[in-house]
Amino acid sequence: MKLRNTPLTLLALVAACALTACNRYPKPEDIEDLYVKEGQGLGHRFIGEAAANYYVGIGDGIVLAVAGAPEISGPYVVGIDGKITLPFVEDVYVGGLTRKEIANKVENVLKRFYRDPKVSVTMAAYNSKKFYVFGEALRVGALPYTGDVTMLDVLANVGINPITAKKDIFLIRSDPVKPRVYISNYHHMTYYGLSKTNFQVREDDIIYVRANIWGKLAKLIARVTYPIQVLSSALLTGARVYALPLQVDIQREYLSNGRRY
Repeated sequence: MKLRNTPLTLLALVAACALTACNRYPKPEDIEDLYVKEGQGLGHRFIGEAAANYYVGIGDGIVLAVAGAPEISGPYVVGIDGKITLPFVEDVYVGGLTRKEIANKVENVLKRFYRDPKVSVTMAAYNSKKFYVFGEALRVGALPYTGDVTMLDVLANVGINPITAKKDIFLIRSDPVKPRVYISNYHHMTYYGLSKTNFQVREDDIIYVRANIWGKLAKLIARVTYPIQVLSSALLTGARVYALPLQVDIQREYLSNGRRY
């Protein structure tokens, strides 16, 4: 039996498969609540501009100094719930707050137990802020943001390879509605000292290091030859598997005749 209108038949099959997939994985009712809203950058729980006024996040270390309360004074680490635990008192939610805001909040909590408490807060460890490097850098992934970081600092730290487009390195300030993309010229900075595009990097920024024409060509060749490599590897593996029993039989025959290799 021959199928007529084969293209239409294939199209119908693809549509049926797509509908089946949609029915198998229905769209969650709360998906709208999960979308990153405008102004939230990459969607982290705590947002702000750390370089202007540092706000603490998960994993940050702070030190409380409470006058007249040595049992409360000491180092604290912000937990995964955004809280610190004051001994003999209660948990205090500090995620997303600045040092001054934390001091005021802790003072209000301690007023129930101490007379006119005075609290100061200092940072002990900056662990919650990161930025991201992708593309043709020698080191990619999430890197800690320590403040006062420029594009040149980042590129000198991660390293770039010969197939990098040194004149077109992207600094992406993410937003679900209005992302901004800046182009940094590494060649001008390193060869001529022109620092016009040595932008300040912020937390949650993405730095994408593009490939030049030779890098794109190498990637294209790799994609084209990859199926051939997989096929040849499979054929060689199959040939070895087929030849192994034959080799064993030959060894047995030689041994049975009293001969050895």
